[in-house]
Amino acid sequence: MAKLRVKNLSKVRTDIRKRITKALRDKSIREGVGEIIVDDIQNNPVNTASQATQAWRKYYEPANKPLDPKYDIKDINFTFTGRLMKDLRENVKAQFNKGSVEYVLEHSNKKHPKYKKPKRKTRRKKSAKPAKSFTYKQLYEQIKSLNFSYDYLIFSNEAKRDVIDFIKLKIRKLLKWLGIHGVCWQ
Repeated sequence: MAKLRVKNLSKVRTDIRKRITKALRDKSIREGVGEIIVDDIQNNPVNTASQATQAWRKYYEPANKPLDPKYDIKDINFTFTGRLMKDLRENVKAQFNKGSVEYVLEHSNKKHPKYKKPKRKTRRKKSAKPAKSFTYKQLYEQIKSLNFSYDYLIFSNEAKRDVIDFIKLKIRKLLKWLGIHGVCWQ
């Protein structure tokens, strides 16, 4: 789970604060925050894939089409089929505290579909049990436990700035629509 906080809402006049709070709950803002964070994760690979990981990917690629457009066999950016990042993008929540808003990004408890195995040309007996299906939260915890550098919910400073700029733009549009001018940002 990761959090991004918008502070100092308590310093705004009550009637304007209510409208800003309502706007910050809007689905388009939550989706925009999720989109910015997921793009940052996908565009900044955490590592290069080992030969074993590349072999696994080559094995599973043909049966798991369509693959994510930002997927690269040599980079680890969590975009094999794109389902993991899609779940994160769609699961942004806004939590309001005294004078601040926190956008919480965490995976859902929905099941991640198992990767399909390629069809074999030879006939074999079915003796092996099917692979266990994990929830997106469990999958994230497994990825994080592999290596600390794989915790993709630690955001870059650039992503944080992009989120702040996005929220400022949305609030400015709201204030302009309300007819309020001369807002100063710190």
